[in-house]
Amino acid sequence: EAFPLCTHAYLLKRETAKKLIEYNIEANMPIDISIEKKSLPQMEHFCFIPALAEQREKDDNVWKSTIG
Repeated sequence: EAFPLCTHAYLLKRETAKKLIEYNIEANMPIDISIEKKSLPQMEHFCFIPALAEQREKDDNVWKSTIG
């Protein structure tokens, strides 16, 4: 079963953006799931722990930094 994978922040090179479009041109599932299933197996990718960016909570009116 698929669940959201938080594609709210990511960094990529221009050629990688072209590959993401190519691999995910058919919109038959949420984009975060599509990237995980169709793109990541074919691409070199990295994850930072702790995360470099967070999503703001629904009721928060202040963005919090994960740095510092």
